[in-house]
Amino acid sequence: MTRSRKEIALLIKSNGGKIVTSVSKNLSYLVAGDSAGTKLENANRLGVEVINESQLNEMLEAEKVTNISEENSQKSLMDF
Repeated sequence: MTRSRKEIALLIKSNGGKIVTSVSKNLSYLVAGDSAGTKLENANRLGVEVINESQLNEMLEAEKVTNISEENSQKSLMDF
């Protein structure tokens, strides 16, 4: 990974995500680096989606674009 764990955790938190220390079936994503170890094994066993730092960045960028589009869209009478 190009960023430290702490930097990635802060990035996730600042975008509304939650950081947990253990892998469970309730986990949405596991951001895994080159040496993920047993957490990666547990995520695969539990069917948790595993992403890398690049995929996380893409997800966050897509979310920003969506939020900007929603903020810039005009409201119609049906929206009120």
